[in-house]
Amino acid sequence: MNHAWSQYNALGYSGSNSGGRLVVENSQFDHNEDGFDTNSQNGDNPPPQDGTCPGGAISPITHTRSCWVFMHNYVHDNNNPNVPALGSAAAGPVGTGMSISGGRNDTIMDNVFANNGAWGTILVPYPDSGPPCTGGTLTPAACTFDEYGDAVIGNTYSNNGSFGNPTNGDIAALNLEPGPTDCFGGNTKMGGGAVTTSPPLLQSLYPSCTGQTVPPDLNVPFLDEVACDSQTISLGPISGGSACLPGTNYPRRTQVVMHPLPPNLATMPNPCAGVPSNPWCPRRAS
Repeated sequence: MNHAWSQYNALGYSGSNSGGRLVVENSQFDHNEDGFDTNSQNGDNPPPQDGTCPGGAISPITHTRSCWVFMHNYVHDNNNPNVPALGSAAAGPVGTGMSISGGRNDTIMDNVFANNGAWGTILVPYPDSGPPCTGGTLTPAACTFDEYGDAVIGNTYSNNGSFGNPTNGDIAALNLEPGPTDCFGGNTKMGGGAVTTSPPLLQSLYPSCTGQTVPPDLNVPFLDEVACDSQTISLGPISGGSACLPGTNYPRRTQVVMHPLPPNLATMPNPCAGVPSNPWCPRRAS
């Protein structure tokens, strides 16, 4: 996926269980509720979302076993609650640049995350309904897909967390189960300075994705904040609900605004050109 531009959506990108060899690059995500979201979820089989290279290969981009790569993208100003939304996509946390929701072994590198009012990048579990619960952990409350093994490296952050809630900032993460460590290295503030993280000191605590199993960190303050922000997000059962503490500030939907397409966009090529007849392309197109 190259040179895409996504605006005015509940999720600027939604990739349930899409993993393996997938590169998203040189693209822009702005004025969405949640700029970019990839998640593990029952349905769209097979879960979970896993960026591991097929067949144990090594990625020529990351030089690791992670072939799912998000790089050289500009993710900014995703603070818009007044977008068309339905179903689970409507629960994207407003003000978030990028959500890895139950995703595993993904690489987020060399991007710019700017002016996202809640968080620049978040890594969270995704509790879904079940059974079945392929690749997740089935409990009486949910089928939970925890995230792990994700690399957030070499990104630039600017002016994220302007909503001013306790955990808002550049990077936030939580885990419900033991699993391979995520890693956070070389991320910087535009113009200098240290990125803000929840829990604190993520970059010094987990600088390398070694595969080492680490204990869970529920990061309860962040868990409560993201449940509050999303209102109906499936994290609610874990946090005990999505009730917001007094003084919490997250924009809420007041209306739905349908924006026109930008002018002078290039025409999309005919998707049926050169493909065999099928239900979407009933006759061969030239």
